[in-house]
Amino acid sequence: MKDWKEQTKALFFIEKLNITEISNITGVNRKSISKYLKSIKGYTDEIERRKNENLDKRKEYKRNWDRKNRPNRYSVVNGETIRREHDIAAAILSREKYH
Repeated sequence: MKDWKEQTKALFFIEKLNITEISNITGVNRKSISKYLKSIKGYTDEIERRKNENLDKRKEYKRNWDRKNRPNRYSVVNGETIRREHDIAAAILSREKYH
C-alpha cells in the first residue's frame, strides 16, 4: 500500500502529472489518489501554483492569438481617414432622420 502512495507523491509533485495520469500509471482509482493527495501538507500550495501557472499560460496564448488573428485596425489613422469616416457617419445619420 505504501508503494503506490510514494509513487503517487513523486508523480504529482516532481513529475507534475494530474490525478488521471497518475491513476493510469499506478492502477489505483482516481478517488483514492485524490483523497491521499489532499491529506499531504503541500497539496493546496501545489494546486494554487498550477492554477496561477495555467492562468499565465492562458493570458500569453490569448495575447499571441490576438496578435496573429485580429487585424490591426488603427495602423493608418490620419486626417483623411477621420474625415471620411465622419462624412459617412453624417450621411447615415441624416438619412435616418429625414427619410
